[in-house]
Amino acid sequence: MLRSWFSTYSVWLLLASAIGFAQPGRIAYERAPDGKPVWPARDVYRMNADGSGDTALTTDGHSHTPSWSPDGKQILFVHDAALREPRQGPPSTHHPVELQVMDADGKNRRLLLRTEAPIYSARWSPDGKAIAVSAALQQRSESGEEMRGGLYLIPASGGTPKLLYANGWSAAWSPDGKRLAFTVERPRGEWSIYVGNADGSDAVPMQDLPRYAGLPAWSPDGEWLAFASDRQVFVSRPDGTERREVAPPSGWSCQRIAWSGEGDGLVLGCYSSSKPCGFLGNVSSTGTVLPDCERRLFGIATVAGVREVRQLGEHDATAPAVSLRE
Repeated sequence: MLRSWFSTYSVWLLLASAIGFAQPGRIAYERAPDGKPVWPARDVYRMNADGSGDTALTTDGHSHTPSWSPDGKQILFVHDAALREPRQGPPSTHHPVELQVMDADGKNRRLLLRTEAPIYSARWSPDGKAIAVSAALQQRSESGEEMRGGLYLIPASGGTPKLLYANGWSAAWSPDGKRLAFTVERPRGEWSIYVGNADGSDAVPMQDLPRYAGLPAWSPDGEWLAFASDRQVFVSRPDGTERREVAPPSGWSCQRIAWSGEGDGLVLGCYSSSKPCGFLGNVSSTGTVLPDCERRLFGIATVAGVREVRQLGEHDATAPAVSLRE
């Protein structure tokens, strides 16, 4: 139970902290091959919550954006597959068009959804019966609203996607499975976070958010939402009140978020900000091609009133997903 924002860890974690930020659970994440650019090749890896036991679950260079099943036995992920017909416009390769699932050890991969349109992310419902999928499956909603993407619901066994929210992205389920927090682009180029029912009804925006808020993550007890905004991370109540900033590790900007432990800490996907860098061949204001940003995972918690930050590995890493199930 989250007693207060980043409350003191329970006895087991206080004892474990003496030997170094150890805690139960596993982290699935995406990673570029060693020594390679951070895009386009990437695979799904798994490690223990303290950064040990790092293991590749895919090796095809086209798998990313993992999500744990509620029982911790399976991992949902997006797979870049070949298009039947070339899509017009850039980029010309590596379009995410498949939603796959595999066992926690990387075995028994199987297809849940294939589409010629991009799939951006997917998250299992807490009861394991449904999956919220962020994808660009249609251009307009039934009301005629233009869509660049949408938030859809499919059965966990696969099936026809049902549109929940037009221009909805990056969903997070409430622990009871009754609500979804998600990013909304409306109007184009303006981002905010809405909270609505899991059946696609009664979505309302969170109040008093900083500009360009998105990528929400719901705490295990349902009392808090963590989210990113302009390379910063915040935690607030689901209605937007009691907002607090989570200071990033020095020299890093963070955007990808997962709750860890019993909801007393976070795992953040961050990229280097101490020197100019970019992604996908970004160019500086002077026309210079920027080097790729370094990406790392960090665990952040408050132990006995002291904020602890630990880097989880020296290799490329982003898009963390945490499971407490063994």
